[in-house]
Amino acid sequence: MRARVWEAMTFDRRDIALLALLLVTVMAGASAHWINPARESVREFERSSVAVVSNDEDVGIGTLRQAIFDANLVRGRARIQFKSHHVTVRSPLPPLVNPAGIVIDGGGTTAIDADFLKDAPLFEVSGPRVAFVGLKLHGIHGTAILIQRGAVAVTGVEISNSLVGILLGGPARELMVESSTFEGNGTGILILADSRVTVLGSRFRQHLSAGIWAALSRSSDAGKSSLVIRHNVFEDDRIGVGLINAESQVLENSFESCREVSLFVSGRAGEIKGNRLRSSPIGIQAEETRGLLIEANEIDHNSAIGVLLRSSSRAVVRANRMHGNGYGLAVILGALESPGLVVDNVLLGQKVDGLFVLGGSPSLRDNQVVGSGAAALRILDYVPSEGRTILSNPRLERNRLIGNLIDQPIRGRYLVPPEKAPHS
Repeated sequence: MRARVWEAMTFDRRDIALLALLLVTVMAGASAHWINPARESVREFERSSVAVVSNDEDVGIGTLRQAIFDANLVRGRARIQFKSHHVTVRSPLPPLVNPAGIVIDGGGTTAIDADFLKDAPLFEVSGPRVAFVGLKLHGIHGTAILIQRGAVAVTGVEISNSLVGILLGGPARELMVESSTFEGNGTGILILADSRVTVLGSRFRQHLSAGIWAALSRSSDAGKSSLVIRHNVFEDDRIGVGLINAESQVLENSFESCREVSLFVSGRAGEIKGNRLRSSPIGIQAEETRGLLIEANEIDHNSAIGVLLRSSSRAVVRANRMHGNGYGLAVILGALESPGLVVDNVLLGQKVDGLFVLGGSPSLRDNQVVGSGAAALRILDYVPSEGRTILSNPRLERNRLIGNLIDQPIRGRYLVPPEKAPHS
């Protein structure tokens, strides 16, 4: 899927913040031992059958294609190594199916280009165990690595200028991505099936759609699926990370200058802890989530909103530091039967309002709001053009509101304008 190209528009920061808020309102464990090459003993390496790529052409003796055929047919685990360090593939390669496993080791110097226009993947994993190590994959018109099943490790791999870097499309057992780089792809890692996924210590930059995008069905089995995203860097992506019905742990990552939102979450939720999210239009956007925890993050200089919670239930926003955003924290149309908790947050120097509540009744407790350009706390009832009004009655306890343009909570109503009749 190729992302649409959005035209750049220039607004005053305050206008951007207000525009974004009105728009969203109206729209009302560890991997298996075998797959980590760094943990393999010398004896385990020696037990592997080795196929060597010495020919940089697409077809013939010593090519990558021939090495994959050989690796699939040997008894026991196979290892593919490279003497030729720049390989061009001109037609789809055979799948990786050896039941004992295959390690493709580029040594950190091997570059592979795909010079075919089909949307077929460069590598397709259909066997139970595969590891990719030290490869540079560039310009793949389809997917660089397609995972249909099994357990897969990707370590020290660079994937650039491809439609999708890694696509988890089938019932794979496990995916570990570590110390890898994704740049200028449509999507860096695309997760469409239940699996145990860990992304650790990797860099994502300038993706047209998202650095990581996980979209699972509402009926997916939470016991079979887990996603841990930790110690990664996301920079200048359209969306840094997008999670739909993917119960996840997003821990200690850095997000900077994403073009729409650093972190988008919807549906079944998890934990967002210890991250730095800055210089994007929106830091965290949570839509219709259930039980989301946002804790101990630093969220700053996002032009529209630091944290946006819309139509979410049982969310806990705790001990975050927010500074220099448009709006600090906005709770819009929160679930009445299971309201959220906003507690122990520090909000400094927001350009507009520090806390904004529209059509919701969260508990706001022990927060400090200082130096906002407008109201410290704005509470608005939601009045649709048709239908009943949704009242805002947040529970306020021991909040410290000082040094803002307006320190006292402001109460009012937001009137949704009627839809314009179509032109005849």
